[in-house]
Amino acid sequence: MVIAVTYDNELIFPHFGRSPYLAIYLIGENKQIVRKSIVSLEGSGHMGIALILHDLDVDVLICGGIGLGAVNTLKEIGIEVYPGNEGNADEIVTKFLNGLLLKNDNPTCSCHEHHDHDHECSDGEGHSCDCHSDSEEHSCGCHH
Repeated sequence: MVIAVTYDNELIFPHFGRSPYLAIYLIGENKQIVRKSIVSLEGSGHMGIALILHDLDVDVLICGGIGLGAVNTLKEIGIEVYPGNEGNADEIVTKFLNGLLLKNDNPTCSCHEHHDHDHECSDGEGHSCDCHSDSEEHSCGCHH
């Protein structure tokens, strides 16, 4: 089994499409981490990351926020998604391996709480959504 985690500085990165890295965990038959490697995403974006996950034969993605379109794309290519997670990546993977990680099927990008569309939004004046800025609340920048 191969598990991928959106990743930065030992933590789960809060937004799938903007993640700078993926931590890739190769899991052995005894449900133990055999190898961990870090893959740079270099601004790949949602579809680019989906292709990388496919090419790496990833079975499970653990992430923070993620848009519904990305979730659907990943499901279509056979990747099980565990969104809405935060904290230390290694600890969360261990929790998953021990059957203790709950699957939250609806913690998509916070834009979906305010917009009736997949991910991109605009206020009509050229301002586009910055769903997860560096602020701690990670809310959509379209609403003031």
